[in-house]
Amino acid sequence: MTLLLQLARQAVRRHGSPPPHGHATWNDDAHRELVSEVYARKEQFVEKAIATTATDRDLELYLLTAFENVLRDQARETERGKLIERLKTILTPLPRFVRAVQPHNAWRLDTAPDDVWQGDIGHLIRAASSLRRLAVTAWNTSGKTPGRTLDAIVRVCDAALREANGKVADPDLAQVVQICVAAAPLEPSRMEHATDSDDLATFEAASPPDGLADPDEPTPDDVAEVIWRVMAHDERRAIPHLESARGVATALGLPRRTAAAVSESARAKIRDATAAEIQAAVLDALVERSHAYTAALEGESL
Repeated sequence: MTLLLQLARQAVRRHGSPPPHGHATWNDDAHRELVSEVYARKEQFVEKAIATTATDRDLELYLLTAFENVLRDQARETERGKLIERLKTILTPLPRFVRAVQPHNAWRLDTAPDDVWQGDIGHLIRAASSLRRLAVTAWNTSGKTPGRTLDAIVRVCDAALREANGKVADPDLAQVVQICVAAAPLEPSRMEHATDSDDLATFEAASPPDGLADPDEPTPDDVAEVIWRVMAHDERRAIPHLESARGVATALGLPRRTAAAVSESARAKIRDATAAEIQAAVLDALVERSHAYTAALEGESL
């Protein structure tokens, strides 16, 4: 078991995978869970390794490969894993994005040093969240990436990597994209002058529904619906806990500083889209949506 745990740790370091669900870091329990997962997916893999290898080194390489293959399979099965694969397709043809594989899979800009970034991911999220004029009208994890989504992904990656000024591991860059891209709205000034079909689709989604007596004065629920549509997954779940970063961190299972960045992004979307006199009512409507959203997610996981 000691050898398997050592190889599990080595595979995790080489692959740069996020810890399994329910674990904030790759601690001993998380590594044991990985060992159990390999056993579950590859029955008698230790016995097969012993039977097919002749030296201790070959045995270790065989077992290490088994761990890495399971980590790759897990990555492909998750939304973040799918996004990591999508980023490879999107960024590889662009010369300014440099792919690194040592000490783990990562990205950097061609102007950045070949150093591993070890900073606070909240800084990367804030740098990418500050971008404007990002229109995201569709989001998918398979098939062709829509043009405006492609543009948003590239710009967010560029901003995050520029802030990092080093190599950012795949899971970290994918997390930044997940938080920032899915909720990037058009600026109000651009919405007013939307001309092409993608701009108009976003503009129409943000317009008050027919039947309002005064379209210039939408109800709090109308405003909440517009904000809800441009919020990312974590921002939606964070809404009932926005009074403190600690509350968001606890509710979402995020590191404290990452939770603070998610909170600030959510608050900014609410603040920028809401008149002061209806902000409390808009927040109430968003909290209702958040509770329903979280309940639906929990129901799916049962």
